Amino acid sequence: MKNKKISKNTDVSNLSSSLFMSSAISMSWQLAVTVLVPLFVGVFIDEHFKTSPLWTLIGLLVGILMGIIVVWKAVMNINQVAGKNNLKIKNE
Repeated sequence: MKNKKISKNTDVSNLSSSLFMSSAISMSWQLAVTVLVPLFVGVFIDEHFKTSPLWTLIGLLVGILMGIIVVWKAVMNINQVAGKNNLKIKNE
């Protein structure tokens, strides 16, 4: 069998793809939890105290704010890892 010679560009491409996929998977479940939990808690409180839609809307707003924080942290993490590995992120 011949040994394939892997170029540095291929290694960087594989690392970039792995970084993107792991970040996307992590961010997707975090977004689901941070948005849905406050929303469901708001619905539960509204049903219990008959205050609909007050707490549902508050839960939704809290969930959206938490979702923004999750996305922000994920972007900062990607930039930090990319910087450590000297990866160039294209802004196209």
